[in-house]
Amino acid sequence: MTNESKFNLAREIRFYILFLLASFLLITGLYMEPPGEISHSVLIAAGVLVTVAACVVGVDVKGIIREYRLTKKELLNEES
Repeated sequence: MTNESKFNLAREIRFYILFLLASFLLITGLYMEPPGEISHSVLIAAGVLVTVAACVVGVDVKGIIREYRLTKKELLNEES
């Protein structure tokens, strides 16, 4: 097993652990008092964990910013 494949496997394991933890928080939030109502803090914690899981997988933030800037320049050029 190469180092790159070990890194990818570890990254996927971290993603699924964080995703399962977020799911667990949402499900347990349904059974807390009052039943059927998810607490605001549980929703925030689940959202943060899903965001961290997405970052672990590797969201290309630089690519997103680059595409935004290129699109913005194209729109400005079309208006001119």
